[in-house]
Amino acid sequence: NFDWTSKTCSTSLVTGGSYTDPYCNSALTPSTDPDGCACGPVAEDGSNSGYVPASELFFGRGAIQTSWNYNYIDVSLALTGSADTFCTDPDLIATNESY
Repeated sequence: NFDWTSKTCSTSLVTGGSYTDPYCNSALTPSTDPDGCACGPVAEDGSNSGYVPASELFFGRGAIQTSWNYNYIDVSLALTGSADTFCTDPDLIATNESY
């Protein structure tokens, strides 16, 4: 449903101003066992209708293919020493060549 001329998609996954990340198991948080990055619906970017910042989603990316919020927290701890690094900015795992 992508129109290459106008660079728009006729079908939006954003509903009511937010998107539910399919790689977010919201029952797993930093305080559960097993643990996971806190996550939930991601707010739509107000200036771009239908756009959700990829930097807030837990889809597969990085040299160590990492998906799901419960994997990001463990990889973050292993690679950076802090569970918060990739939980706060999931896109960092693919955009910072150190990781």
